[in-house]
Formats: sequence, C-alpha cells, structure tokens
Amino acid sequence: MSKNLKITYDPPSDTLYMDLAEPYEGQDSRSLAKGVLARLNPDTHAVETLEILNFKSRVASEGTAILPIRGVFVLAD
Repeated sequence: MSKNLKITYDPPSDTLYMDLAEPYEGQDSRSLAKGVLARLNPDTHAVETLEILNFKSRVASEGTAILPIRGVFVLAD
C-alpha cells in the first residue's frame, strides 16, 4: 500500500522533513550526505523519512538541493 508524502519545514531548526511514515522506535537511520538523514523500515530497508538539516541556508547558498536518492512520483487516488 502506498502512502502520501508529507513535507514539513521547521523554521527554528531549519530542517525539512519528508515523511511517508511518522518516525517510530526501531527505525534504522542512515546518513546519506552531510546533513541528510534517512530513516528506514527495519524489515524492508525502504526509506520512510528524510530529514534535511540547514535546508534554507543550503538552498540559498547552492540554489538547489540535490538529494542522494531516486524517487518515483505517482498521483494519489
């Protein structure tokens, strides 16, 4: 079953969250790049959450944010 992507920005911490699932105890974590954290399903190893630290300053200085992941966009029903 596919889930909708939820994107949240937290200004005080300058962090962008991209969630397919709420973070939960038992998720595996992996650093994908400096300031980019992925939370993975412990059974399937699928990415469930991405956290991008220093998001606003990263985009402002680089003009774009390129993540070390591949994605597929599908319209929700």
